[in-house]
Amino acid sequence: MKHPLYNDPAFGIAKQIIKDIGTVKKTYNRLRSMPEYRGISDVNITSVLFIKALVLTNIMKNGHTYIDPGKDSWYSDISFKTIMDLKLENFNFPFKHGYIKGTSKNDIYFSYFEKGKLNNNLRNMGVNIKMPNYDGDNNFAALAISLKTRNIILMSELTIRENIKLYNDFNSKKDVEENIMTVISEVLSILLYVGTYHNNDKSRCSISKQKGIKSSSKGIKKHTVNVIKLFQPIKNDTNDKNSSNWKSDKRWIVRGHWRNQYYKSTDSYKPKWIDPYWKGDGNEEVKKIYKLSE
Repeated sequence: MKHPLYNDPAFGIAKQIIKDIGTVKKTYNRLRSMPEYRGISDVNITSVLFIKALVLTNIMKNGHTYIDPGKDSWYSDISFKTIMDLKLENFNFPFKHGYIKGTSKNDIYFSYFEKGKLNNNLRNMGVNIKMPNYDGDNNFAALAISLKTRNIILMSELTIRENIKLYNDFNSKKDVEENIMTVISEVLSILLYVGTYHNNDKSRCSISKQKGIKSSSKGIKKHTVNVIKLFQPIKNDTNDKNSSNWKSDKRWIVRGHWRNQYYKSTDSYKPKWIDPYWKGDGNEEVKKIYKLSE
């Protein structure tokens, strides 16, 4: 399997960072002229490219993880509301660096940095990326998510919603912000699912290892890629047909989603995954239409 990492335009920067930070500028200028980066401010393009390079560098050094979320949907309004109010402490990151196959027309790279590691990585790269309200000396864990032309930094001390508002610049464009938050919700839903089921349910989270992979033309040594395929099992019909208020002549599937579940034993709330399920007691099956930001 050829990892998508090798075809990413920022790969050259990541490779050079490992060898010699002084050679980065030439590669940076080449990337700056590419169509996908035109129209983006110099500040944003610098942040995007170097955060992406940081993510790719960690993948190259610490192992590759390829996550295939399949054809299931990973966005729902309920999941969005749940995830936006979570903190990174609610997530488990068994694979700290990796690539997620395209969601919402984006290919995603992610790196999770334990406390103090993000700042150290940036310092080692010789890069100073300005992030509003962030004191680089503070000891926070962080999640870096890199899209094609934008990166998102999530710090552990705030909720996901607060992070996106404070640490990420959307140039005051509400439609851009909503679209990015939709994508981030999908990505975090996938990472939450992997962290929840990677150890105990192969029917939901199938993990295999491909060993001895190399790319001689890219100068990459042999390495192992963790390939993770995700599945969402559909529950049987769970309608309450005894309810006098329930009437429908059709059936449709309700998307799988995360719910903020209250646990009385600990007097606390935790995200709980609800499998997709059939709703409606009719015989005609219909597809429910969901409108997402383009």
